[in-house]
Amino acid sequence: MNPLVARGDEQPSDHRIIGSSQKKSQARRQSSIVDLWATVDRSRLEQDVHIIPLDELYQRFHTNPRDGLSSASIADAQAQYGLNKIIPPKPPSYLWLLFKQLFMGFNTILWVAAIFAFLAYKPFGDPSPSITNLALGVVLVIVITCNSILNVYQEIKSIKIVASFSKLLPTISTVRRDGREQQIIVDQIVPGDIILVRMGDKLPADCRFLVCEGIKVNTSELTGESKPVTSTVRCTSTNFMESSNIGFYSSMVEQGTGEAVVIATGDNTVLGKMSRLTRGESGDDVTGLHREVNRFLLFVVLATITGIIALWITWGAWLNKDHHSFITFKANVVNSIGMIVGFLPLGLPSAVTLVSVIATDKTGTLTQNKMTVTHLLWDTEGVYKVPLPKPAPVQEETLFQTVRRLSMGVVNTAQRLSVGAITVARRLSSGNINQPKRMPSLSDDNELYNIPSIASEVQVEAFRDLLVGAALCNNAEKQIVQDAQIGQDISKMKSELRLVGDAADTALYNLCVDRCAVDIDAMRKNNPRLKVLPFNSSNKFMISANELVSVEASVPQGERTVLLIMKGAPDIVIQRCSSYKTNNDENLPLNNEMKQKLFSRQELLGKNGYRVIAMCQMKVTREQYDRMIEQYTEEKRSQSITEDLSGFPSNGYSFVGLFSLLDPPRTEVPDSVLKARRAQIRVAMVTGDHPTTAKAIAKQVNILTTEISEMNGVDTFKIEHSPTGQPTINLYRNDRLLEQHVPGSVTRIDPDNKNARKMVQQAAIDAGEAEPDPQPPWYKRAWASCRNQVREPKSDLPPSSKMEYISYGIVVAGADISYMDDYMWDWVLSHQELVFARTTPEQKLRIVVEFQRRGEVVAVTGDGTNDAPALKCAHLGVAMQSGTEVSKEAGDMILLDNNFSSIIQAIETGRLLSDNLKKVAIYLLPGGSWSQIWPVFFNLWFGMPLGLSAFWAVIFCMLNDVFMSLAMVTEKPERDIMSRPPSIREKDHLLNAKLLFHAYALVGNFECFTAFFCFCYYWIDNVWGKGQNLYVFGAMLISVGIQLILTLIGWFNRTFGTGRVPVKHVMPTLGFGMLWLIIDELRKLCVRKYPRSFIARIAW
Repeated sequence: MNPLVARGDEQPSDHRIIGSSQKKSQARRQSSIVDLWATVDRSRLEQDVHIIPLDELYQRFHTNPRDGLSSASIADAQAQYGLNKIIPPKPPSYLWLLFKQLFMGFNTILWVAAIFAFLAYKPFGDPSPSITNLALGVVLVIVITCNSILNVYQEIKSIKIVASFSKLLPTISTVRRDGREQQIIVDQIVPGDIILVRMGDKLPADCRFLVCEGIKVNTSELTGESKPVTSTVRCTSTNFMESSNIGFYSSMVEQGTGEAVVIATGDNTVLGKMSRLTRGESGDDVTGLHREVNRFLLFVVLATITGIIALWITWGAWLNKDHHSFITFKANVVNSIGMIVGFLPLGLPSAVTLVSVIATDKTGTLTQNKMTVTHLLWDTEGVYKVPLPKPAPVQEETLFQTVRRLSMGVVNTAQRLSVGAITVARRLSSGNINQPKRMPSLSDDNELYNIPSIASEVQVEAFRDLLVGAALCNNAEKQIVQDAQIGQDISKMKSELRLVGDAADTALYNLCVDRCAVDIDAMRKNNPRLKVLPFNSSNKFMISANELVSVEASVPQGERTVLLIMKGAPDIVIQRCSSYKTNNDENLPLNNEMKQKLFSRQELLGKNGYRVIAMCQMKVTREQYDRMIEQYTEEKRSQSITEDLSGFPSNGYSFVGLFSLLDPPRTEVPDSVLKARRAQIRVAMVTGDHPTTAKAIAKQVNILTTEISEMNGVDTFKIEHSPTGQPTINLYRNDRLLEQHVPGSVTRIDPDNKNARKMVQQAAIDAGEAEPDPQPPWYKRAWASCRNQVREPKSDLPPSSKMEYISYGIVVAGADISYMDDYMWDWVLSHQELVFARTTPEQKLRIVVEFQRRGEVVAVTGDGTNDAPALKCAHLGVAMQSGTEVSKEAGDMILLDNNFSSIIQAIETGRLLSDNLKKVAIYLLPGGSWSQIWPVFFNLWFGMPLGLSAFWAVIFCMLNDVFMSLAMVTEKPERDIMSRPPSIREKDHLLNAKLLFHAYALVGNFECFTAFFCFCYYWIDNVWGKGQNLYVFGAMLISVGIQLILTLIGWFNRTFGTGRVPVKHVMPTLGFGMLWLIIDELRKLCVRKYPRSFIARIAW
């Protein structure tokens, strides 16, 4: 019998126990994970997997840590356990969606009008009911039904699109099967798989850790605990949920590397069981667009009610008494229907951004994340230029191609000379002639220092140590990867061998293998790794320990050499060194003077856009290394560790050298940043790189521009301490002291997300440590729900107004952020061009919060693990598809094309949507309400006959409004759409005083006058250009055609009482319409030419 099938005999009993326990405690269950597992019998359900010995665990799942599962057992395991995915909730019923649409929003008002129309036909219409009232009721029902079907169609389409996102690009995980490491689709993982865990991964299933190298896991989505949990190999609690050797599905690995064995997948994971119990809870939020439409609906309802009240007060207090037979009760009901229809914009249901700061990461977002090592540097002058790959042979160019190449070269040279002349002139005129020194050309460095270009011929010991460190202190490796493409069928995906690792490790791997001919696999095999401290954004370095191969086999184990290698940020690594290797293979003390020379070398590289990695090493015996690890274990057990480096020394290393890496900017980013600047959106770089590197890249991508940062200058500040330890901040502008400031109070903000706080509170309540808040009465809850539909939710941040900007750039180092008080934050964030360098995740989060405190709407972009907290806190978190699972989980949206410029396009689309909705409102409000309501009042007050009955008002509104509104939605953007300042979230709405004034006082009164003029006359005897919209002309022809059909065809004349209108009574509308078109175009021209004029200030 297959052992996996035999194991399945135990599964049903587990499920029966779960089901029995769930039935007994159904009333007590809540969303809290604490309450969920408190009601489950843990005597079974494989809850002993964290306690039993590892050998027994391997036997239970038919696996082993060295080889993993065999290919022969995978199919049986998948048949037994199913796919590793949580079964999604059932989609909503289409009938339920239709029912909700029929009785919500504008349709609610239409139902009232339809009911009154049927009542006006019978019984109010007796003894001679008018067929038009019945037709009016039928038409309104048809309008309601059509609107509802259209909205349901759109909603179903959106549901299907969202559901398809999970199929676009399957998530990949690294596992060990048949003794080989390979990357597979997460859905294919089964219990017993050995998974490899790295920083930035999301755990693909519930698992038990086998190897832990500084692993810290964020379980806040399950437990509400915001601090990451340190994972261990040993069991720390008999409680399954509290043992640190268990990792849960969807938890984020914030630090470290390791291995784990899968113990549960899919619906059998903790998250899967919790999901089954919380599936009925709704967490849908009301979007900003929904709130704007709801505000519009509220305005229409209030205006309709006000108009009807005025209508009935006039009838009851005056007409019914003094002119009883003029308008009867039944006739006034029909007038009320006309009032409802007149106010209701029937076209809007068919027709239907605010970012002011973009805080973006550098690596992988502004740059291509394709790093290449260009130079290896050691001592103060040693340089090895990495040889470039041999270019592919090119075909001989033709005469025409030669002439074209030479002419293009002349043009490019002229352009560079003109730009250089302009730059020099600007610097001279601004008085700033201290240009930064450029990086000297390194094209001939190897010849200059008599260093061979072939790496194997270089005899400098520091150079060889750099290559050894690049190979051993490196987590990049070749793995079998299933090539997952967007939209591709999983069963048809092919596997291939691919280099897997972060950008820096991959660059160092390629340096060793492709440029220096190092057999990296043999080197790693002969010098096995003993331990590693993975890189993290707090330490900014990585340490590895490898036992070096011994030439003599007779050397005792305790006397073998262990090489400790540290690589990371130069300003961090160099400070931990006490000696350095010279170009003459000597090891000399590293004094302060030498440190400054190394820092100057790093600065010179950073100013030209190079990313710099420093490397140092230490050699100890195996006996010394074992003693260090034992001492670390004792200190950890006694909790007396001051700096947790997994047992590695914190200082005393020997500095080896530097690697310079180049990560070119994305080609589309500079233009996108300029487009954002024109839209008065600031782009702030927030990166973990060195300030000089960040500043150089910021200049290349136009975050620091010539017009501001080079001509006006770049501000900085430095911290100095008095003899008493009191810090003083010196503010500099162009290296001149601007002022001195003593730090004061700092406003502390709790940026934790509301869901985590709620889960922590719920856990405390379940544990009996807190009392639940009393539930407010039902009417207060109902009022809060209604208010949420039209009002922005309250922010956790204190209210603040937007600041005035100053035309300077600024570069801030992360180490100085802790000294900044409210005054310093105000000063720093008031700069137009901002760069934050060497920042930690906590500092990135702080920057976002401070922007929000000052009234900015912040979008954060990023692709790394260290971007996750800021992505979560921002108004809009934008993660890249190529980024880590942590960043994608934290973001509000994911850019599938990894293109920074897509954000700018999205902002432009959002502004266009807002503009077009306002255009639709401008069209509907005057013509659909104002121009149709005044005839009702004039009929009531002055006895003036109605030009259109309520029935024809509905017909014309329905047909004209819908087609014209749909045409206006297709409007192209105005030329100045990306030149306007961002909207203010609390003040700028779809309906505001400016728009209502324009719609009613200007357009509405003009249309009313035109309509009354033509009506009385009867009774008495978009401009062509780039933004052309041909749909408007089509909609106009349809509207005119409908009116001609309804007034010229005899059947309509006889049945509904319409009549022909002579052409001469229609012609005035063309003149007045053309006049208003000219007036409105002149208004827009005045707004563009004179943006500070009175007309511009009242423009919508």
